Amino acid sequence: MPSPQTTTRIFWLLLGVLALAACQPSPANLQATIDAQVAIAVAATQSALPTATAYAANTALPSPIPLATATAFPAQPALPTATQYPTATAYPTSTPVPTSTPAPTSTPALIPPTAVPTSSAATGTGSGAGSAPASPVQTQISLLENMTLLHNLMIEFQGSVGSLNNHGSPDCNRLIQIFDTVQALPQMDITGTDLTVQQAYSAYRSAIDHFTKPENPPIDVATLCKTQPENLANIPGMQINAIVLYIEQSDNLMENAWRAIGGR
Repeated sequence: MPSPQTTTRIFWLLLGVLALAACQPSPANLQATIDAQVAIAVAATQSALPTATAYAANTALPSPIPLATATAFPAQPALPTATQYPTATAYPTSTPVPTSTPAPTSTPALIPPTAVPTSSAATGTGSGAGSAPASPVQTQISLLENMTLLHNLMIEFQGSVGSLNNHGSPDCNRLIQIFDTVQALPQMDITGTDLTVQQAYSAYRSAIDHFTKPENPPIDVATLCKTQPENLANIPGMQINAIVLYIEQSDNLMENAWRAIGGR
C-alpha cells in the first residue's frame, strides 16, 4: 500500500492533467485562430506592396511635313524632221565595149609605161611582120609585163573608187581609160612554154574577165563616168566598199601565178 506522500503526489498530478485538459481549446476555436492569423499575415503582405507608378502619358507624334510638290519637267522641243537621203541614181545599162577596142591614144601619158603593144604580144611574135615566133623566155617576159600592168591598173582603179569614202574626187577620164586598157589587154600565144607560164596566163585571163564582166561593178563605174560623172560622188558607202572588194578579188585571181613567174 502506497504511502500517504505518494498518494498525494498522484492526486495533484491527475488534478494538473485535468486542469490542462480543461484549458485546451476546441478544434473549432483552433481553426478560427489559424484563419485569423493567416488573414492578418495576408493583409500585412498586401499593404507592404508598393503602389504601382502610372505610365507617363504618350507624347503626341508631330504632324508630318507635307511633301514638296514635284516640279513638272519642261516641255521637250520637237525633234527636227530627218532629212531624207537623196534617191540613188540607178546605173544605166551599159553596152560592152568590143574586146578589140584599143586603149585611147589621146592621152598616152596616162598609160603606165610598162604597157605592152597589142600586136606583138597577141601573136607572140617579134617586132615586125614575118618575125620568128617568140621564144618561151620572151613569152614569159611579155606575160610578166602584162600581168604587172594589169595589177597596177586594178590597184589604181581600186584606190580611186575607194577615195569616195573620204569625199575624194576621182578623175573620171582616168577611170574610163583604166577600164578600157584592161579590157584591151592582149591574148597571147603560149605555145612551147612550161606549165608555170601556162598557169600564169590562165590566171591573167581570168583576172581580166572578172574585172570586165558587163554585169559587175567596174564597168558600172566606167559607164557612170561616161554618162553621169556628176553622180559618181552619190554612190552609197556600202556600194563603194563592195566595188573595192570586187576589184581586190580580181587582182587576187592572178596574185600567186604572177609571183610564180617573177612578179613582185
